[in-house]
Amino acid sequence: MDLKNESKISLITISDEGYKMIKSILEQQNEKNSFLRIFVQGGCSGLKYAMAIDTNDLEGDTSFDYNGIKVSVDPSSHKYVEGVTVDYDASGPQAGFRITSPTPEMMAGGSCGTGEDSCGCSSGGCGSGSC
Repeated sequence: MDLKNESKISLITISDEGYKMIKSILEQQNEKNSFLRIFVQGGCSGLKYAMAIDTNDLEGDTSFDYNGIKVSVDPSSHKYVEGVTVDYDASGPQAGFRITSPTPEMMAGGSCGTGEDSCGCSSGGCGSGSC
């Protein structure tokens, strides 16, 4: 695997709970080439963070290793993803992944859970639902 690594370990942070859940999902996929893709997408109220398990690299992706997990970001999402934290919260009715930015004014939303302010997670993975 040839990963572009421009010290991008600092591009994102993944919490311990987020890391455990992502690692578990990737292991369940049982697909050798599976990796985490983090991106922004147009939503009901502007741009929102999203993530998915992917197996195909896109042209221009920035990919890096995060403690054994391959993470990819497409070029148009790169500037919005820099500095985000990926977390997983298993408690309450809005359990799920949360992607938060150190500069929240850049994004409308910023979470990927089941709450009314996000597009939600469906069977295809976080970010695959629609508003």
